[in-house]
Amino acid sequence: VPRSLPVLQALCQLAGCSVQPLRQLQALAVSSSGLNRVEGSPLYRLQLVLHNRADTAVMAPAVDLTLTDPQGQLLARRVLDAAELGLPQPALQAGQELPIKLLLSTGDRRVAGYTLELFYP
Repeated sequence: VPRSLPVLQALCQLAGCSVQPLRQLQALAVSSSGLNRVEGSPLYRLQLVLHNRADTAVMAPAVDLTLTDPQGQLLARRVLDAAELGLPQPALQAGQELPIKLLLSTGDRRVAGYTLELFYP
């Protein structure tokens, strides 16, 4: 019940607890993504758009990023938390689409594919 948030926060301040946004992973989706090499460098630009399909705010997820080589073999796997994703707030508001752009370095390894999975740590 979103309208009860101020009361819950006041009660938690007295009790020493905290109220966090809802964790509803099923309400979140990656509506688009892309991974492109930055020409002339070992860097890759990862772009994705997180979409909250719920009618209430939902806690921002972490992203499990897996990079593979041309043969489909694992090159790297990394968990990107909200801070690394550069998220401006701990939650995505109802219906919000949040574009995210990151630069990744793979050294001299060439990336051919990637997967993204959303989860709560």
